[in-house]
Amino acid sequence: MGYVGLTLSIASALRGIKVYGVEKNKKILDSIKKGRAHFYEPHIDEFLELCINRNLFVDEGFSEDLDLDGFIITIGTPLNPQTGKVNYEYLLSALEGISKNYTGEEWVVLRSTISVGTTRKMIIPHLAKLSGKSPEEIKVAFCPERTIEGKAIEELYSLPQVIGGNNEESYELAAGYFKKLTTNIVKVPTLETAELVKLFNNTYRDVHFAMGNAFNEIAQSFGIDGYLAIEASNLGYQRSNIALPGYVGGPCLEKDPYILSENMPDHNGKNFVVNSRKYNESLEESVSEWVSSNFEKDQVIGMSGMAFKGVPETSDLRGSVAVNIARKIKSMGYEIVLHDFIADSNEMSELGLGPTENDFYKLVAKSDGILIMNNNPNYKKIDSEKIISENSNKHFLDSWNASSLVANSEKNILVHTLGDYKISQ
Repeated sequence: MGYVGLTLSIASALRGIKVYGVEKNKKILDSIKKGRAHFYEPHIDEFLELCINRNLFVDEGFSEDLDLDGFIITIGTPLNPQTGKVNYEYLLSALEGISKNYTGEEWVVLRSTISVGTTRKMIIPHLAKLSGKSPEEIKVAFCPERTIEGKAIEELYSLPQVIGGNNEESYELAAGYFKKLTTNIVKVPTLETAELVKLFNNTYRDVHFAMGNAFNEIAQSFGIDGYLAIEASNLGYQRSNIALPGYVGGPCLEKDPYILSENMPDHNGKNFVVNSRKYNESLEESVSEWVSSNFEKDQVIGMSGMAFKGVPETSDLRGSVAVNIARKIKSMGYEIVLHDFIADSNEMSELGLGPTENDFYKLVAKSDGILIMNNNPNYKKIDSEKIISENSNKHFLDSWNASSLVANSEKNILVHTLGDYKISQ
C-alpha cells in the first residue's frame, strides 16, 4: 500500500470495485485503517475515508477464505547498491504473499518497474510453480504505472492504460478491470512491449532534463546565465521545449534508465541512456563543490525542499537529490538543518543528517547559507524583503529560481541559481 498501491486501491474502490490490500508495515497499516494516508497527495485522506472498510479493506495479509478474481502487484523494485541491477527480492516475496489464495485461475497484473523480459522469464514460471499450473495456463498482464505523485488518483481516471498480456484471455481480463477506471485502453502485442513503455516514459523524461542541464552548462562556459538563454530559446517558438536546468531524481527517474539498460546489448543507445542519467547525477557533485568553495567547515547549511520535487507537491523523500547532496555535504564536515513544506519532519529526522526546522524564516536565521532544493510553490509566498533585510551577505542557492529572492536581492544577500554561471566559478 505504497504510493502506487494505495492510490490505485482508492481509485478502484471509489468506482465500486471491492479491494483487499496488503501492508506489512504496522505503523502504515494502522494509519490507513484510521483513514489517514502515510504520504501527501491532495484530498487522499478524504477519498480514503469514503472507501476504507466499505470497498477497501487493508490488512497484513490475505485471509485464506477470500474469493478473489485477480491480484495486482505494485511492490517497489529498488536497485541493488552493489551490482546496480534490480533487486527482485521484494517482488518475489509479494508473489509468495498471494500463494494461499492463488490457484492459477485468477489473473495477475504487474505494475512494478522491471527490466524487459522479466514477466515472461521470472514471474510466469514462479506463478506456475505456486499454482501447479503450466506456464501456458497462467493469466498475466503487465500494465505500467505512469501516474505522477500529486495527481495520481486524478490520472488513474484520465491516463491511457497500456496493457500487454501473455495471451488474449489475460489481456481481456486486465482490460475488464481497467475499463472500470478509464475508457482509454491501449493494447500492445506483448508483455515485453508493455514493460518497455514504462521504461521509455521515464527514461525519456530523464534524458530530456539532462539536455536542459547540458545546455545550461554550455551557456555557463560562455559566461551566460543558462536560465535566461533557455527561456529565450523556448519563448514563442513551438519547436523548442528545452527543460530548465534542475535536479532530476525521485523513486523512478533515479533508477529506471539503469533498469532499461540492464538487459540491453551494448550499443550507442545504451551508452546514451546511461550517460544522460550520469550527467544528471553529476549536479550533486557540482553543488557540493560550490558549498565547499563558499562556506567554512564550522558553518551551518540550511537545506530547504528535501522532497524529490515541489510541483505537484509531494512528501516523498525517496530518490531525492536534495537528500543525496545533504549526505555529501555532511560527510564534508558541515552541520546541516533540514526543512520542507510538505515532507514529514520525523521522516527527515530519520535520515540522520541533522535537525529539522518547520519554519523557513527560522531556518534562514540559524543558518550561514541556504540551499533551496525544489520548486515548491510556497517559496513564492516568502517575504523576500524580510529575508533580505535580516540576513545581509548570506549566500542563497535558489536552484530552481523558485522564490522572488533573485529578483529582489540587489546587494544585500548573495542569491544564485543553477543557471547563474557564478555557481561554476
